[in-house]
Amino acid sequence: MKKYADNNRRFVEFNAGDLVMVKVPDPRLSKSSRGRDPRLMQKYVGPLPIIKRIGTVAYKIELPSWWKIHSVFHVSQLKKYSADKEDDARNQPSRPQLELTKTKEKVAEAILNHRVTSTAKRTHNEYLVKWKGCSSEENTWERVTNLKAFLPLVEAYHTSHAPRTSPSQVGRMSRDARTLGTLDAHSATQPLNSADQQPSPTDAGLPQS
Repeated sequence: MKKYADNNRRFVEFNAGDLVMVKVPDPRLSKSSRGRDPRLMQKYVGPLPIIKRIGTVAYKIELPSWWKIHSVFHVSQLKKYSADKEDDARNQPSRPQLELTKTKEKVAEAILNHRVTSTAKRTHNEYLVKWKGCSSEENTWERVTNLKAFLPLVEAYHTSHAPRTSPSQVGRMSRDARTLGTLDAHSATQPLNSADQQPSPTDAGLPQS
């Protein structure tokens, strides 16, 4: 039966330099994924370049430095990568969910970009993070929930990229601005102190001439 199946199975062939998506090892085996819905977990990561072919059905892949796994994959774990022509930010390599726990071991230096990704049930805000002491090749997209320790950097990013701020943030900033504007207008109609305004003779209880 296996021999018959092998004879009729046709694997996709790749060349050195081709970009592929790599299937993530079962994310349910990771401690960081406990309690999560497996249907919402990331199945493939990439794009990653092929270094060379190994044998007839395996390929060596150029992996990011934070991956502590073997770099040779069976062709069944790979699929051809198709670039997103509408949003180039989606073409950046992303970190698999099972590796997100390592974020705590690094220190974020800057937030470089922002994107919104969607799953079947919700949308997620992700940020391209430059890690201190790491090269630009090790920049990673992280969900905002994984950047709680670096929220000042996230806020600074939105402050310097006001046109890209999300509608909810714009609304909140507008409300704050209106509140401040109201206070300023009210302050402008009031004297700076009691000495700046002299009471009228009537108010002071003096006889009018």
